Amino acid sequence: MFQMFALANAWSCDEDVDYVYKLFNGREGTPYNIINQNMELIKEGRPGLYERLKKVYKEVESFVSKIEG
Repeated sequence: MFQMFALANAWSCDEDVDYVYKLFNGREGTPYNIINQNMELIKEGRPGLYERLKKVYKEVESFVSKIEG
């Protein structure tokens, strides 16, 4: 659940959501994992979104590592 909340905070506009949806439509898996495994595709078309997502993923990793401790 934390992953999806963190991911939602990376979007700055509806166009970001639309872009990612179109880019990964039809792929199977959780949105968090699909995006994480394909960040370079986002970097090519939306570098600003890529940077925000990269930051979010680092924050999630840090949080999870603290919990797993």
